[in-house]
Amino acid sequence: MALADEKYRDFHSKLIPTVDADTVIGLRMPVLKAYVKELENQDVSDFLRDLPHKYYDENNLHGLLV
Repeated sequence: MALADEKYRDFHSKLIPTVDADTVIGLRMPVLKAYVKELENQDVSDFLRDLPHKYYDENNLHGLLV
């Protein structure tokens, strides 16, 4: 949540009307990609098994990790 961008969240939510806006954190893709690099040497298997994810951005993170 510390990486969230409220203006981006509001903008991006309008582009995906089938997704509940309350489930969008507002993480930009470059921020997510940088976060994935930080997680390279960590065990993320618990996160990957914890489905379904609550937030849209978690689903994007999941895809990048796979």
